[in-house]
Amino acid sequence: MGFFDTKEEVIDIELTQYGKSLLSRGKFRPSFYAFFDDDIIYDTAYAGFHEIQNDSEDRIKNRTPRSHTQHVFAGLEENISKLTPAEGAMDEEGNPVTKFGPDAFVLQPLIENEYALGIPIGQSTLGSEYAPAWEVNYFHGKVSGSLDHLSGSNLAYFRIPQLDSTLTYETFLAKIGPEGNLLTDYIPDNLKNLVIEEEDPAELGINLETGMLDELKPGDTFVQVKPDFLLLEILEHNADFWKENYDIEVYKIKESVNANNRKVKEQQQLYFFNPDVDFELTPTHVEYYFHLNVDEEISSKYFCAAQVTETQKRSIISDGLRVIDCPDMDSTRDLYKKPLEDIEEPC
Repeated sequence: MGFFDTKEEVIDIELTQYGKSLLSRGKFRPSFYAFFDDDIIYDTAYAGFHEIQNDSEDRIKNRTPRSHTQHVFAGLEENISKLTPAEGAMDEEGNPVTKFGPDAFVLQPLIENEYALGIPIGQSTLGSEYAPAWEVNYFHGKVSGSLDHLSGSNLAYFRIPQLDSTLTYETFLAKIGPEGNLLTDYIPDNLKNLVIEEEDPAELGINLETGMLDELKPGDTFVQVKPDFLLLEILEHNADFWKENYDIEVYKIKESVNANNRKVKEQQQLYFFNPDVDFELTPTHVEYYFHLNVDEEISSKYFCAAQVTETQKRSIISDGLRVIDCPDMDSTRDLYKKPLEDIEEPC
């Protein structure tokens, strides 16, 4: 890898190993571009020398050597050893791939994302003197841990905040009483609207309001599943607000043992199901594991289940994309949990 000859060379384009893999399978369709400045020193104090501001432009544009594009970040043997079977891969006719071929294995673009495409130039509001910043509000769910950076044995160090959250589905063995009633209902009132019939492929539990209890006899037992979900409000400050502000990527963390008999974590990128291209849902899709909805895709029943406050409701509906109309959950007091009683007018 050499350096640019600024008198003769202007641009250098190279395909990464992942790009070559897509090209070989006829799936190379570039649609985005980004700019990077990780090879530029803006503040010379970090490089151990000082300069006046008027000299910075000439140094950056004319006196900074730039190398040709680096497009290989791992050895050939390492790439071959990391080829992952394309779970549920289909050919052009929708038949499962059962033999070796261009679609039998896929090359993950993880190393390019981590070392070459990790820190593109962002943008901030012209009228703001502050850098873009994130605000994340948990309407439902909790933070179990956090870090202000992303790093690992196979990862570069990036100042990308990390928030850890855990979803827990609790199962209970419920029993029908002697009078045909449910002795103990383990599903809280605010979550009942999320519970749907177990025959549904996307079941979250058992709906007790569909007449299912009528089919059970006194003394019968059945399983109740208490659902759980994350409901987040994510805002970016000091940046222009556009219709499409975020790109969402989902990765599956897989543990393996390397040549030194050490456990390492590897990321496998998942993709969102596209009915125009994909034949059926496979383990390579996000929807195979869970549902991820954004903005107006989120059903109002999740906001009701999260019991968002009136202030939060005003924040959510301020974009005009949804109306949140939650039914009253019950008639109990918040403080004493005692049913309200009608009091007659005094004589």
